[in-house]
Amino acid sequence: MSQPEKSKDSGWWRFLNRTDGSLKSRVLRSGFWQALTTVGVNSLIFIKSAIMARLPRRNCLAS
Repeated sequence: MSQPEKSKDSGWWRFLNRTDGSLKSRVLRSGFWQALTTVGVNSLIFIKSAIMARLPRRNCLAS
């Protein structure tokens, strides 16, 4: 029985989760995770601003 082929995605996932390798590999992994984090945080900020824009404003200074 032949072994099933591994998907290309699993290779990338293993590469991104490794902690060893050359300086170039570590820089690429670090840059990827930094970019992913930045995109995630900015997405959450965008969603928050969209929700806040839909909420009615309250005038706290009015008596």
